[in-house]
Amino acid sequence: MASGVNVIGLVFVLISAGLCLLALHAHATEFERLVSVLRRQQMSPSRLAVPLAASLVALETLVPLAVVISVLRPGALPGRVTYIIVAVAYAAFALYSSALLYRRPGVPCGCGQSEAPVNGWVPLRAGFLSAASTAGALTVQATWPSMSAAEWTLVLVAAAVSAVLLWIVPESLHVPGGRTPEGEFVILR
Repeated sequence: MASGVNVIGLVFVLISAGLCLLALHAHATEFERLVSVLRRQQMSPSRLAVPLAASLVALETLVPLAVVISVLRPGALPGRVTYIIVAVAYAAFALYSSALLYRRPGVPCGCGQSEAPVNGWVPLRAGFLSAASTAGALTVQATWPSMSAAEWTLVLVAAAVSAVLLWIVPESLHVPGGRTPEGEFVILR
């Protein structure tokens, strides 16, 4: 049986990779839509939208690729390096989405193919995954835990389900205007 701390760290890294895969699929299949969203966000000059979109797709490719390489070929890419890659990527996502929320509230988030505006859950999700990966880099062994096929199955299922749930949280919690028709503030809906 693997160390619980190492398994939890692995689950968070796999969740992060899963979220990047979901975003990568959405952004790569609708690249022009991503470019359009970046232009509407107006966080950088319009002429930089295409290179920024390409950089985002590259980053969304790097994270799951690093995780797969480090899990399947531990000698090729140590676990700690993978944690650092994930932590830096998600710190960038958290900073950008926080700035977007502060400077341009109401514009589309750009998370996948949704038109929902950025909300506080987006930087919170990214910040949490960055912090979890930073903690993993500081506390977990340099290699991934040795686990049985049954343990790997459980870890992969937990990570996949968690990634999908975290993927849908920002949009599912969006209520236009932030209030119900009765005027109550909605946290969960």
